Amino acid sequence: MDDKIRSEILTEAERIGDNLLTIAHRDENGMSWNITTIEKDNSLTAYKLEDIFTGVSGVALFLIELYKVSQKEKYLDAAGEGARWLDYQCRREPSAFYSFLNGRMGVSYTFLKMAETTKENRYLQRALSIAEDCLDFLNDSRLVSFWLNGASGTILGLLHLHCASGEKWLLEKMEPFIRYLLENSHPGPKGVYWDRSNKNINGLCGFGNGAAGIGFTLLELGRYFNNEAFYWLAQQAFLYESCFYDESIQNWRDLRKVFHKYEDYKAHEAAYLEGNLDFFTRGGDVNYWAHGAAGIGLTRLRAFELLKKPIYEQEAKNAIARTMRQGGENEPIFPMFTLSEGETGNAELFLQSAAIFNDPYYLTLAEAIAVKTLAYRKEHNYYPSGLRFDNRAGNSSFFRGDPGIGYFYLRVLEPQRVPSILLPVVGGCAAGGKPPTLTLPYISISLPGIKKMVLNRYFKRSIALAETLLPRQLDDFFKQDEGGQEEKHVLKNRFNDFLRLAILSLPVNQREYMSEIAGLEMEIKKMDEGIPSHNLLYIKERLQRRGAEKWQALGAAEILDLSLKLDADVRLHACQWDWDLKKTAEQWLKNIGREPQSFFVLLKAGAKGVTESILSSFAYVILVEFRESKKVRDAFPSIIDSFGEISAEEKSFITAEIISQIKEMLSAGILVNSVH
Repeated sequence: MDDKIRSEILTEAERIGDNLLTIAHRDENGMSWNITTIEKDNSLTAYKLEDIFTGVSGVALFLIELYKVSQKEKYLDAAGEGARWLDYQCRREPSAFYSFLNGRMGVSYTFLKMAETTKENRYLQRALSIAEDCLDFLNDSRLVSFWLNGASGTILGLLHLHCASGEKWLLEKMEPFIRYLLENSHPGPKGVYWDRSNKNINGLCGFGNGAAGIGFTLLELGRYFNNEAFYWLAQQAFLYESCFYDESIQNWRDLRKVFHKYEDYKAHEAAYLEGNLDFFTRGGDVNYWAHGAAGIGLTRLRAFELLKKPIYEQEAKNAIARTMRQGGENEPIFPMFTLSEGETGNAELFLQSAAIFNDPYYLTLAEAIAVKTLAYRKEHNYYPSGLRFDNRAGNSSFFRGDPGIGYFYLRVLEPQRVPSILLPVVGGCAAGGKPPTLTLPYISISLPGIKKMVLNRYFKRSIALAETLLPRQLDDFFKQDEGGQEEKHVLKNRFNDFLRLAILSLPVNQREYMSEIAGLEMEIKKMDEGIPSHNLLYIKERLQRRGAEKWQALGAAEILDLSLKLDADVRLHACQWDWDLKKTAEQWLKNIGREPQSFFVLLKAGAKGVTESILSSFAYVILVEFRESKKVRDAFPSIIDSFGEISAEEKSFITAEIISQIKEMLSAGILVNSVH
């Protein structure tokens, strides 16, 4: 980049900074900035936030780096005034929302950056004091796993704080968030994902809201604590995403099925009634930092840097190719330059690639985006707003407005000096060095321990029983070295195979217990894997609930004339022992030695997974009759006969109960009308 262009870029970054100083609100509590957004009634509302993504923390981070590059004290002074307002806001309004980009952990990170820049200990102490209440986030209804708004971002913020301070209590705060991540992992077609939602096709790919961002935090945990178990789980996150890479678009599919308004629900319902499976299973093609190749590529660059595996180099280069060929079927047709959904955010992939591959060509790609962005500003006198309410005006949101664009300019000018906010790796520790030998169970968790926690999602009861009946074999399984072949041999499938063989080694009197619970859990696994779209089943459940009143209103004669069958997403399972999922491992183990009885389980696949319900023998007898389509009146003789010799009065009572049960089963979507 020649000196003239460098000068123009720095001048534009300073213009953005000067404008922020001009529009700032100043009072006795410091300096803050209004964010304008549009409400549902299309009215404009101005408000103030504290976070990095949209609020004062993001502006302060830009001003800190602008000071470092320009050496103009006014920007650091303004950042300090912003920090003073953040301090006031945190004291005035306690919050349990401790995500990194949208919550209070980001405020703590901002104070940390002030401490690093000014060398003033008071900022570090305030960063630490803000983080003290982060455990409240674990009880917050908004808690999720993903990076932008969830626990994985919180963990990363705590890592940065510990790296700077060496305070042991930060590790104690971090521990339960790591446990949350491990307990909320879901085995996918391959690998592992998080945050199952009825508004998605499957668990999301991507940095901001998907497996890639969580994988990034796991990479940082693995490096910081020198723990291979976290590296393994990070690779499982990336392996999951590989299932959704589409070569035809050079991108990882966007698996969101977003509902913005009532009309979106109606469109989904219409697609379901039309039997349009493609609508529910075909992901979109977008490429932003949060969703798509640009952000996913950042995580693969970090994985390649740390693990040196060729697969991550290749995936990073796939992401680079897609980002160079910008423009997808679901992306906006107008120019967008913001960090969250624009070219300056995507350009971070090129900046990181230049460093990781030591190739200045990638830096020229980022510089070209800077020149293009600056040219747009010169021609139009504004940057389009990422908030989308007014494409003609920028705003002071960091990720969706001018400060983030200014931050990008600084990254282009000084990529080695200005830290990435889109890939905030934990660097060399200023204090405390590497953590000491740890006794905290989830920070020091072993690879067998993580594998067990992942498999607990499907095989909790089988593992509990195997720990008693097959302890040595189970231990050997979890310790087994895949020899780098885990990508080919999916963990849950290998555990399936292990159980089948290990059960044969048991004495006959123990084999039946292990076989029964393993069979039940393998069936649940198979059902879950067969769900084509979480969103599809959510819409199905909505329509079923809507039709419940219709079934309850039918008379006995109308019920008798119906032809019914079990819903396609329902299975019946008969057991000889009680494996109720609500019970404890100690209670399951008490089945060993007990005489067999009759226990019946209904399995139903839904948007949130496969649910288990204990059935009465009466309900089971009814449902068995409808494994194949059958008229209700034709099913009655077999159901009545199951009660043996009964009086006419008992028969009348049982008939009424059967009708009542069938109505409930229709309302719950367990039985469906097989004639449409």
